[in-house]
Amino acid sequence: MRSRKLRSLCLVVASMLAIVAVPAHAGNPATAGVALGFARVRLADGVVSAFGGKGTSAVTTGPTSNGLILSFEGRYPKTLTRDLVIAQATAEGDGDNPFALANAIVASANRDQIIVSVNGWKANSVDAFDGWVFVTLYAGVVPKE
Repeated sequence: MRSRKLRSLCLVVASMLAIVAVPAHAGNPATAGVALGFARVRLADGVVSAFGGKGTSAVTTGPTSNGLILSFEGRYPKTLTRDLVIAQATAEGDGDNPFALANAIVASANRDQIIVSVNGWKANSVDAFDGWVFVTLYAGVVPKE
């Protein structure tokens, strides 16, 4: 009798969890929480070792005076603008620079391309960091007022 009640309770709890865990709307990347694009790039020479993301088909790089320009190309939401792209950059530290820093600035964004400027620094100085950097791009939404 006791095991039957315990099984019934487990079924009720499991069904409640299934109801609470409603999936995000697949049609809106901002609510789905999916990265539009991501890449692992070496700042020293612009080598892209890996990339991906929802809609991203290619990533190319070009030098700037103190970093790189990354061009994420693909098919993105029609309404995508620079202000809706959330960029995150993280430097991969190494033995000589275990606490490196990276910064990413979205220069432009539209339905075909997202352009990002990426820079890196050594945390213990203002010297440029030229190692590997991870860049991830998400689509956001305008907050309701």
